[in-house]
Amino acid sequence: TVACAALIRTYTYEFTDMRPLDPWIDVLQSLLAANPRLPSPVAELQVATALFLALSFRRPHREPLEACMARLVELMAGDVPDEDAATACGVLLMHLFNIGDLTLSEKIAMRLKALYAKGHIAPIGQALGHIQLGRLHFMKREHSAAVRCLEHVLALADEHAIALPLVKVYAHLNLALCA
Repeated sequence: TVACAALIRTYTYEFTDMRPLDPWIDVLQSLLAANPRLPSPVAELQVATALFLALSFRRPHREPLEACMARLVELMAGDVPDEDAATACGVLLMHLFNIGDLTLSEKIAMRLKALYAKGHIAPIGQALGHIQLGRLHFMKREHSAAVRCLEHVLALADEHAIALPLVKVYAHLNLALCA
C-alpha cells in the first residue's frame, strides 16, 4: 500500500501526463479496501495524499474526494513530520484551486505558512508550496504578493540547484500571468 502510494506521489514531481495513474488508482483502492494496517500515521498521510492527488486529477468524484480530504486534514493535524504535512497541503491547494474554493484554500495556506515558519521544510518542498501560495495570491488578485512568492521559488531553485522542470516552468508561467 505504501509502495503503491509512493509510486503515485512521483507524479507530483513530473506533473505532465496523469493518465498512467489510472491503473494505480485501482490498485491502491483495492489495497485500501482490505483495510490494511499501515505502520504509522505518517504512512497513512502519505497514502491518503497520494490517493487524493490521483483522484483529484483523474477521477474527480465528489464523495470519494470529500472523504479523502477530510481524512487528510485530520491526519495533518496529528503528529506527522512537517514535510509530509506540507506535501499534503500542496496537494489540497491544487485541488481547491481547481474547484474554486478560496475559503478553504486560505485555511490550508495558513497551515502551510505555519509549517514553513517552523523551518523544517526542505527547499524543494518550499519551492513547490510557494508555487501554490503564489497561485492563491494570483487568484485573490494580490499580484504583488504572488510575484514575491514566485520570485522566491526561482531564488530557491537557483540557490539549491533544484532541477525539476516543473518548479521553474510553473514559477515562470505564473509570473507571466501576473504581468
